[in-house]
Amino acid sequence: MDGPNESKTPPEARLIPVTDADRAVVERMFVFYLHDMSAFTRHASAAEGHLEPYPWLPRYWTDADRQAYLIDLQGHTVGFVFVRTLEEPCACDHEVAEFYVMPRFRGLGLGRSAAQQVFGQARGRWRVAQLATNTPAIAFWRRVIEGVSEGPFSEDVEEADGVFHNVLTFHTA
Repeated sequence: MDGPNESKTPPEARLIPVTDADRAVVERMFVFYLHDMSAFTRHASAAEGHLEPYPWLPRYWTDADRQAYLIDLQGHTVGFVFVRTLEEPCACDHEVAEFYVMPRFRGLGLGRSAAQQVFGQARGRWRVAQLATNTPAIAFWRRVIEGVSEGPFSEDVEEADGVFHNVLTFHTA
């Protein structure tokens, strides 16, 4: 399989809903995700032998308001997307809770393709948050959301437990 920028035609990502059989794959890939995210946080990384637990991960196999997808490229899992359906009094209907594309497959359009598919599956008001220090993710989401938003999107900074997030909200129809 080609690496980044080796192909002129962007490959198409395919979203596959996770099943119980995919649990080990998602858990292993989540370690890499947390390791990559540690570059933007104060938390220890997998390379340092410790990861903060992600208490919501098991709920993606049990809760009706949470959906998880594998990002597939030609039969190979290259990432994942976690989506939550939000309830009132939240101003949004849906949230991209976690999003990951393995570094080797970034820059190919797979993340954009996967995000567009997710937003196309559930219309309404969306929320996507990134760590405020993760400028590559902020730039990525701004570009993607400009292409799918019905009208302008809003952007705010929120703080929770001493961690700042850049939060984009928008509407799809």
